[in-house]
Amino acid sequence: MMRHHTNALAAAVRAQVKFIAYTSITNASDGKFFLASSHRAREEAILKTGIPYSFLRNNWYVENEIGGIQGAIAGAPWVTSAGTGKVGWYFDRI
Repeated sequence: MMRHHTNALAAAVRAQVKFIAYTSITNASDGKFFLASSHRAREEAILKTGIPYSFLRNNWYVENEIGGIQGAIAGAPWVTSAGTGKVGWYFDRI
């Protein structure tokens, strides 16, 4: 997958792209989450292009929790590793 990103960035440089917006992950620069390292590599590749950029560091997508939410609605316990932590979800219906 990184090769695809590298190729896309090379094409962006050739096309003289003026700005890159990359959908990354929260704390990609030093996070321990299993997806952080691949996003970190992509961010570093973007930095090397010299093209102005924004890294859009999205929170966990609520659709990743739909199964657990539906289970909780049906009476199953809501079980996560977040403890008393918070997330940035917003939704008004499932």
